[in-house]
Amino acid sequence: MWLNIPESFHVRLELMSRVESAPALLFGARRLLLQMSGWLQARRLGATAYTFRWCHDVMRAKDAGTGGELVIRTAIPTQNVEHLGKLLAEHLAKVTLLAPAGDIELMATEVFPIVEESRSLLPEACRRGASTALALERMQARFGNECIRRPQICSDHRLEHGQSWSHSNVDKPMKVPSYTECDLPQPTWLLAEPLRLIERDNRPHYQGPLQLLLGPDRIEGGWWHRVKESDEEVTLNVQRDYYLALSPHAGLLWVFQARLAADKTAWFLHGHFG
Repeated sequence: MWLNIPESFHVRLELMSRVESAPALLFGARRLLLQMSGWLQARRLGATAYTFRWCHDVMRAKDAGTGGELVIRTAIPTQNVEHLGKLLAEHLAKVTLLAPAGDIELMATEVFPIVEESRSLLPEACRRGASTALALERMQARFGNECIRRPQICSDHRLEHGQSWSHSNVDKPMKVPSYTECDLPQPTWLLAEPLRLIERDNRPHYQGPLQLLLGPDRIEGGWWHRVKESDEEVTLNVQRDYYLALSPHAGLLWVFQARLAADKTAWFLHGHFG
């Protein structure tokens, strides 16, 4: 006899007694998570998001509403009941029921084909890198989306503007734009503000005279980038010739010579190589 596995998963459970505390809903929710895990395994899928709902008892205050819901997201597709349950527990700990709940529902809202784990004697090696993502999603569930930030690569030749931080969900992949890299190696440490260097005999100095090893690599851009400083709009336009320089005491440095009229021919230190 063949069994037809449903295309979607949506199940409801009537609780044996009315529940007044949100964390107490986890006991019944675990039964539904076990059913969802079986459905996911049968369809060779992993959940990245599921919706948990509760319905208030009919004997409730008028302003309590019919119930509530939580959308739980995971960093990677999973079928693991313990993991799904821990995430739900983190969210329920922050919920206060407006009325006793009599029914709960569970629905798989986002699923993806799951990569089968290796049957190696060293299974942890197959999950390398997953621990960081799982830790971040636990923190996001506990403290909220605004408390977790991630770097975003920006399409900008100016290295100081080539990265920003966003509050996007940890489960969403980061899109990396394509743009032309500069020809010189990129520094490990970037100064918050370029440091103007002294010059002696038309040669920049930083802990001694600098020897220019590579360059110049010209970067121009930012005429479109405007910010307000002291109630005035300032354009962050740059025209710079970058060099890889060697200092007798500070090692390899990333320096540039300004080409704009205000600082023309002036030398600045912008980064260190660690």
